[in-house]
Amino acid sequence: MTADFWEDVSTTWAEAEQLGDQPDPSANASVELRKVRFGRTDNPIAITGQPGAGKTVLYDSIVNRIGPDYRPPGQSHNREKHRTLVRTGATSQRSSVIVVPGQRSNNQAAAFDELLATGSGPVGIIHTVCWGYNTPWNAGNRATMLDEITASGEPLDDASVRAWHLAGELADFRVLAEKLAISGALERLRWLIVAVGKCDLFWSEIAAAREYYIPVPGHPTADSPFGEVLRGLTADGKKRRVRLAVVPISSYSKDHDFGVGLAKQRHQFDAAQAAAVRNQFFTVLGRFL
Repeated sequence: MTADFWEDVSTTWAEAEQLGDQPDPSANASVELRKVRFGRTDNPIAITGQPGAGKTVLYDSIVNRIGPDYRPPGQSHNREKHRTLVRTGATSQRSSVIVVPGQRSNNQAAAFDELLATGSGPVGIIHTVCWGYNTPWNAGNRATMLDEITASGEPLDDASVRAWHLAGELADFRVLAEKLAISGALERLRWLIVAVGKCDLFWSEIAAAREYYIPVPGHPTADSPFGEVLRGLTADGKKRRVRLAVVPISSYSKDHDFGVGLAKQRHQFDAAQAAAVRNQFFTVLGRFL
């Protein structure tokens, strides 16, 4: 892809960043999505990402299910399949949205097999990342993390915990890219959005997150490891039609518990900031649907 392509990706991010710093209360999303129970669906969409990245909460946010009484769900072991009505302006369509389990398991493998079956595949993917602020769901996962951080000689602190999660996030994204390429689904894919979730936890460092997740325009050798994989997904001419965005989002603002006895990371958004960044994510999504 050309430098202009990545400049456009950076501009889309910058629009969200500006709204997070200076919320516009009059701005509304240009798309509306809601969960429906019945009806034929087309244009399958996948939500992927690591365990604890916030995939289900992101879907709940997309379909406007998050309110004052909302309680985030726990870990999802099975794939979730939702019928979703999408309205953009005067048009509407029904899409199936599949949330793929994050943990490596037979359930995850089966979900990918269904999603990437020969001759089918999603028209769009929302890949969820969170800059190392994954929710540590189970004791086994926490024990593995503690053992590996200790073995590395690094002190147990928020930086080492986040670095451990980021390494897993990168490995997970590489697996997704490989599955898309091997299955042929990449050739059928119309769009990909990297949703940089939980941005309310690291908004003071949002520029560093942007540099990590977006390839450097005109300077491929300066990419982060994540940026290298993302650039590789759009590297050849056949894949130029894939539309791409990398956008921060705060689906549900709350303090973060690292799960290993460290002090919680406080969220940095007020309600206006969270709504502004969320609406901008929906606006970008609406452009792709």
